[in-house]
Amino acid sequence: IYYGPPGTGKTHSANALAESLIAIHFLHKKENLQRFLKDKKTVVDGRIHYLQFNPNTSYEDFIAGYQLKSTSDGSETVPVKGQLFNIIEKANQETETTDKDNKIKLPHVLILDEINRVDLSRVFGELFSAMEYRNKPIETAIKGITLIIPDNLYIIGTMNEIDFSVERMDFALRRRFLWKFKGYDKDVLSNMLSQNLHDTLSEYIEEFVDACTLLNEYISTEIDELGVDYQIGHTFFAELPKIYEQNANLTGKSRSKLKLYKEARDILWRFSIEPMLEAFLGNTDKEMVQNYMCNAEKIFTHAK
Repeated sequence: IYYGPPGTGKTHSANALAESLIAIHFLHKKENLQRFLKDKKTVVDGRIHYLQFNPNTSYEDFIAGYQLKSTSDGSETVPVKGQLFNIIEKANQETETTDKDNKIKLPHVLILDEINRVDLSRVFGELFSAMEYRNKPIETAIKGITLIIPDNLYIIGTMNEIDFSVERMDFALRRRFLWKFKGYDKDVLSNMLSQNLHDTLSEYIEEFVDACTLLNEYISTEIDELGVDYQIGHTFFAELPKIYEQNANLTGKSRSKLKLYKEARDILWRFSIEPMLEAFLGNTDKEMVQNYMCNAEKIFTHAK
């Protein structure tokens, strides 16, 4: 499970981990190297399955439920398998193997995005037991439907810790997964900015990254109402080059590189960072909020 503040690349990390897992197993057979280099996308993409949870996702959607269907005699309630069974079927149908004896099937990975948005104990149901007892039939709450999780199906989850604390997670879930915190990363931000850099912006990037880092340090250590779980993710700051480019293309009088940079930074603060911080501090005393916001803006804009 990757957990942490919004905008810290949890879904990206989940995809990268899934790709690595599949690639490592596929390349365990040396004869697969040429095929992998030629068509990596086909090897990886068909074996990564993605589901995004939302408050309306139910046990019936994910595991199984009953549906009313019309028949020649009128209508009847029939058991129907959920989305998980489609993915299990694909993992079971895997024909590629990773060992010399051709007994170990290539992995399939299910990425469950934003798992904190549902009642996991209810939605997962018998999946907890099925994950622990691989290849063993587990009876579901729906009569006639049995859940079997194969060895080659892996599950990666992401969760936004602001919406749902790790401490509140069901113990059954906590003990069946490894947990990895994803927070703000200044090195990742630097790389993201470099990849989308406007040439005239390059000389200000180091200064900008330092300001973002100092702002997150302030949020993490100086604002008691927030803390590390409320860091601003690097993907939000990475919007700077796009804002810079759009602002530079506006018609009007010519502006210096420094002025364009400051304008882009201030736009990012005003329309993205500031509203987010204010939302995080929603239940805090207004005078304290004003003080926090004033300090945060000074840090971000290098104001004295």
